Amino acid sequence: MATSSRPIVRIGYSVYQVGAVLACILFVTVIDILMARGAQSLGAIQWGKMPARSQYALFVLAVTFTWLMGLMGFARSGIRQHWHVWQVMQDTSRYAATPALGYASRMISLCVLIFLGLVAFVFWLGGLAEKSTFVAESGRREGGHVGH
Repeated sequence: MATSSRPIVRIGYSVYQVGAVLACILFVTVIDILMARGAQSLGAIQWGKMPARSQYALFVLAVTFTWLMGLMGFARSGIRQHWHVWQVMQDTSRYAATPALGYASRMISLCVLIFLGLVAFVFWLGGLAEKSTFVAESGRREGGHVGH
């Protein structure tokens, strides 16, 4: 068994992963504090009013989080390799294999695109229902009594 594929080595890398996440949190917090220093308040928060660029940022966050969840799920299962329960129940089936990172990332990206496409479809359907309700209500307000 190669040195880098030994379980204790792979598990040991998780310490560095947690350290990197904590360092990023700290670094970004310092950047936010420095950026917000001396900022002026532009008034009270106005709920329901969003600039266009904030909607783009929310979309990028949705893509990033969905993709990251998929990749981290693969990383978790990739660490276990051919075990159902770590060192208790081994997967001895002929299909026991961990896919390569490139293949897994392509499949996860496809799943993210399908998921976000379905979410967009649901929002589109909601928009259609909202438009039909608006048309029906505005028709009643303007015409009122048809045929009288």
